[in-house]
Amino acid sequence: MLNIKVGDKFNMLTVVGFDRQKDKRKRKICVCKCECGGEIRREPSDLFHNKVKSCGCIRKKANGLSHTIEYRMWKSAQERSIKKGWDFNIELSDIKIPNICPLLEIPLIKHSTRDRHYDAPSLDRIDSTKGYTKDNIWVISHRANQIKNDATAEELEKITFNFKQLLQEKKNEIWMV
Repeated sequence: MLNIKVGDKFNMLTVVGFDRQKDKRKRKICVCKCECGGEIRREPSDLFHNKVKSCGCIRKKANGLSHTIEYRMWKSAQERSIKKGWDFNIELSDIKIPNICPLLEIPLIKHSTRDRHYDAPSLDRIDSTKGYTKDNIWVISHRANQIKNDATAEELEKITFNFKQLLQEKKNEIWMV
């Protein structure tokens, strides 16, 4: 039995009371208040297992935006977070696409296809050990995100240092011949 109490918060919903379902089983139903002010009734397991996140206002807010790159990035991040058990508290408005990739300094292009172009905007977790939270996201190029993937800053610095050293050695070899 799930131990859900009044005041427990699940995504945008806070449990404000309980009700009984009007069927033969008389199941306990959570009465929840959404951050937007709406109210919804759901079984405790639906809340506990993230099957419901709001009163429906997320879908309403996204109406008309579901074909934007920002919405697709937000939705994909939300789905990955659920699947991997990561924290997720970003809103669509938190996703700001700059004109230039802050890491590779290349222009970011909003391509009309969903193909992964190297210069396409990509939502990234700054610290890949943490989830998609307001203080841990930024938009970089798909190529920068591929390079960064799960590397630490130290690993990237080491690769850069060693690669520069190798190039210098090769350059010196050419001059010595």
